[in-house]
Amino acid sequence: MSGEGCCVSSEVGVDLFPFPSPRKGQDSFLQEAREALSSGRHLLAHAPTGLGKTAVALTASLEVALQNGLLVFFLTSKQSQHRIAVETLRKISDIREGIIAVDIISKQSLCPLSSSRHSSSFQDFCKSRIATETCPYYRRSTKPLVDVVRRRILHIDEVARICRAFGRCPHKTAMDCLPEADIVICDYNYVFSPLRDIILEKTKRELENILVVVDEAHNLPSRIRDHLRGETGPEEILAAAKEAKHIDRGLAGVLKALAKELEAQFDEETREVSEDAILAPLRGALGDRERSDAAFLSDVRKSGEAVLARTGGTSLLKLADFLDGWAGNGNPILRIRSGEEKELSYLFLDPSMISREVFEKAHSSILMSGTLFPVETYSDLLGIPKARCVVRTFISPFPRENRRVVLAAKMTTLFKQRGDATYQAYANLILTVSSLIRGNLAAFLPSYEFMESVRQRMMLTECGKEMLVEKQGSTKEDKDLILRRLKEVRTNGGILLAVMGGSLSEGVDFRDNLLSAAVMCGIPLTPPTVENEALRRYYSSRFGRSRGFDYSYLIPAMNKVVQSAGRCIRSESDRAVIVFADRRFASGRYRRFLPKELSGGEEDVEKAVGEFFGTA
Repeated sequence: MSGEGCCVSSEVGVDLFPFPSPRKGQDSFLQEAREALSSGRHLLAHAPTGLGKTAVALTASLEVALQNGLLVFFLTSKQSQHRIAVETLRKISDIREGIIAVDIISKQSLCPLSSSRHSSSFQDFCKSRIATETCPYYRRSTKPLVDVVRRRILHIDEVARICRAFGRCPHKTAMDCLPEADIVICDYNYVFSPLRDIILEKTKRELENILVVVDEAHNLPSRIRDHLRGETGPEEILAAAKEAKHIDRGLAGVLKALAKELEAQFDEETREVSEDAILAPLRGALGDRERSDAAFLSDVRKSGEAVLARTGGTSLLKLADFLDGWAGNGNPILRIRSGEEKELSYLFLDPSMISREVFEKAHSSILMSGTLFPVETYSDLLGIPKARCVVRTFISPFPRENRRVVLAAKMTTLFKQRGDATYQAYANLILTVSSLIRGNLAAFLPSYEFMESVRQRMMLTECGKEMLVEKQGSTKEDKDLILRRLKEVRTNGGILLAVMGGSLSEGVDFRDNLLSAAVMCGIPLTPPTVENEALRRYYSSRFGRSRGFDYSYLIPAMNKVVQSAGRCIRSESDRAVIVFADRRFASGRYRRFLPKELSGGEEDVEKAVGEFFGTA
């Protein structure tokens, strides 16, 4: 059955909402979700923190799915959200017994062979072990454990512990549970990448029989593009040549010559190139051999499959995948030659080349986020059929009086105006706000370089408060340490310096009013790069010049601002000041991308903060 025009009964038989009653605001979201899913539509919802998105999405999707024999995919990129979903499903199972839920994460994260789990060549390692039947965990039957998983709603960590105890592969066990599942909790790429066909075959379902929930859906376009990347270079091609010499010595010779020809093409610049950037060196490597590009690709893939079967090597298959992707197949594509990395890479520009088919064929969906704003943007980027698209913006359920939004419009982080005076102005602002509040302050800055320049000037003033600084490439342990320290110093108050779009600006829950203030220091517009400019040109050609800039630069930057601003108000009892410190926030061009709950006017920052906390 096609999703187009599909309609099912809105009478789902039983109310699965797992709490006594929906909260204010949550009730309207639940009603909209039920109506959209039962009528086969796609609900795009800007739903701020505190609305209870997970409970709404799981309730509505399972009600419709169980009534109509559908399979729910609950997609999230955060492992913390897996646990929340599992706990909510357990509450739902108290109302409706027999729900079969499968929680699954990446194969690499679940691998019992711990020494391989963080290896950059994990996929090669795993494919080799499976192909040569040398993985003791993968070889054993999963049937006894599949029955256990189906009988209980388990978090993937629990599944992994059971599987390791019985010497089974956790990922294979979870995958083998899919045919009987009612709901699957997994990453975006299980539906929005070429992996989808393998997953659907495992579930024994077609796209028409699935219902999709996308959590933090503002990330979906960029996540899809990330899955549609490929890269190679002389070193990778030489590795493929080394594999090929045992199968096809002629091919191995061509690959060695290709690596040499390619090496000569690199200079110091990074630039956009044409398809010929690899085809010309290939023709040079082939010399007088009469072989078409398609025949060469076929030889590489066949040899790669033979190597995989014999030794588990995958360099040839990786090269074949790269060459196939490099061709583009008529899709809008960016090809780059990077002199610094000595690498050729490609990126497909249009995420809808993957997502459009999902939204055209899937029964229905919910795309939700506290940063899905403006909501209409995502129907454009993802190719969602307009006739089946329902767009809704929900308001924060938290008391408005617990939030004070202040605009400091006498400064800016514009690149052309950065210098000592700018860094000092932001340092002074952060220190001033911190001196007026009770508790911790987080200042979110546009880049690590900008943050360091501000930090150095803050260090020249004795403020009596501990300063915590986000590291570039922070680990989970780094983030946990900062959260613990903020709890320890909150009485006197600490200052956290972090980056918009960094590891502390999204997916970290500063619970129990851990932050009393958040200062948004500017707008983190990315500088023009080959990739960003290609996206701008592509979106301009599709949607017009203005939206081209919005979609490639402005909306991603404002999403980072909104995500950062949302760190401090996490419950209905939290109280905080949010300061937007850049004159561009007063401009309609930028202000239109701030949700209603983050609207505020220009004020005397010191007076406004002091009045809110009674410290004026």
